Amino acid sequence: MRRRIRLSAMLKGSATACVLAAAWGGLSTAALSDALCTIPRSHRYAHALRWYMADLKASFPESGDYTADSALTEANYAAVLSGLVNNLGVNGIRVPMIPDYESPGAYPDLYTRIIATARGLGLAIYASPLSFGPEQYEGWSDARYAAWIASYVAAYQPDFVSPFNEAGFTDDRMRGIIRALRYALPKPTVLIGPDKKLVAGNIAELEAPYSVAPLFNVIGAHNSGGDTTATPENWAHLIADAPGGKPVWSTENPAYWSVGQRAGLPGLMGAVASGVRGLVIWKGKPSLVDDAGQPTAKACKLAQHIVAPL
Repeated sequence: MRRRIRLSAMLKGSATACVLAAAWGGLSTAALSDALCTIPRSHRYAHALRWYMADLKASFPESGDYTADSALTEANYAAVLSGLVNNLGVNGIRVPMIPDYESPGAYPDLYTRIIATARGLGLAIYASPLSFGPEQYEGWSDARYAAWIASYVAAYQPDFVSPFNEAGFTDDRMRGIIRALRYALPKPTVLIGPDKKLVAGNIAELEAPYSVAPLFNVIGAHNSGGDTTATPENWAHLIADAPGGKPVWSTENPAYWSVGQRAGLPGLMGAVASGVRGLVIWKGKPSLVDDAGQPTAKACKLAQHIVAPL
C-alpha cells in the first residue's frame, strides 16, 4: 500500500511520470494486480475526472457486440459488479436502452436485477440507446422516440441519459426529439450528447450553426477504435468550446492508457489530462474484469493513473 500511495503522488500532474509509468506495460497481469490494483477505500480521481464508468452495453444478448466473454449472466453479474466497485474503484455503469423493448415491462428480469444490484453498490446508472444509426427507428416519430426514452427513465430512474448513440440523425431531428423528450420526462434528467462517433465530429457539432450541443447538460463524445482524432489537443478543444463551460465526457472509450485500441492511435491519458469529467470504458467486461470480477492488466494500468487515495 505504501508503494501504491507513493506512485499515485508521483503521477499527479506529471506528464513525464505518466510516460515512464506507461513503460511498465511489460509487467504480468499478476504483478500488476499485486502492485497497482489495491484501491483505497477513500479515494479520488486524477485531474478533473468525476465519473469513471464501465460500459456494459455489450454484456446484454440484444447487443451485436455480445460474446461469451462480455456476457452478464445469473451466475456472474453480482461478482462482476462487486469487482468493478471494490477492485477497480469504478463509480458508474453504462447500460443499454433497447429499442426492441418499447415498454419497460418487456425488459428481462435479469436486466432489472443487474440495475438494482448496481444501484445497491452505489454505482451511478448511465443509460444510452443500444442501436447505431437511424435504421432501427424507421417509421418512429419524434414523439414516439421521446416517449420510449421517457418511459424507460420513469421505470429505471437512471442518473444520466444519452438520447442518441452515434445516431446519424439530422440536427433538426435531434432538436425535435430533445424538445419532445424534455416535455415527456417525468422529472429533470441529465442529458448527455451529442455522442457522435469521433471526437472531431463532436467538435464540428459544437461549431455548427444552430448546434444542438447547448440542448445537453453534458457534452458527450465517443471515440471509436479507429479514431485518429482523439488527441489531447482535440479533447482540450472540445472542453474549451463546450457551451457555457458544460462538462465534457468521453462517453465510449476503447483505448488503453497511453496507446489507442489500435497501434499508433492516441490513448485515453490525453482525455483525462485534458480535463474530461467523465470516462466510460468500452466493454467493461471483459476489458476491465473477468467473470469473477477480477481486474485485467488494462484495469490495473488505468487504476494506477486514475484512482488515488484522498
